Amino acid sequence: MFRTILAAIDSTDRSAAVLHTAENLARADHAEVRVLHVDPDEVAFDTSADAEDDAEARAVVHTAVQLLDAAGVPASGEVIHAVEGDIGRTIVQTATAAGADLVVLGPHHRRGLDAWLGGSGSVSDDVVRLATRLNVLLVR
Repeated sequence: MFRTILAAIDSTDRSAAVLHTAENLARADHAEVRVLHVDPDEVAFDTSADAEDDAEARAVVHTAVQLLDAAGVPASGEVIHAVEGDIGRTIVQTATAAGADLVVLGPHHRRGLDAWLGGSGSVSDDVVRLATRLNVLLVR
């Protein structure tokens, strides 16, 4: 059913459930998993600040890919930077460009400056709304 699954993870404990679900689906369908971690940049006025250390972001992806590889699931991963309010759009664009059949992600609420300024909804809400041609699975 699925050939390519994009697992959108962050550096929270919720990512374990996302990876476990992507692993099981990939194993059942002999699919590959593309792990994506969007490293948020917070923008204030005319200044952008990286909200997460790049090495930490790469380590999150590296660990996820190793876990999938150890489970016998072909996997690759990448870290992409995006402005805090554009993370959902970045996930959908990356999934589309990768030819993903399915996006798996956990609930992710706004944080930082975007939450303080009253950012609407969540990243997962944005993905569901924007992924008009993609299957999306939300995992708790």
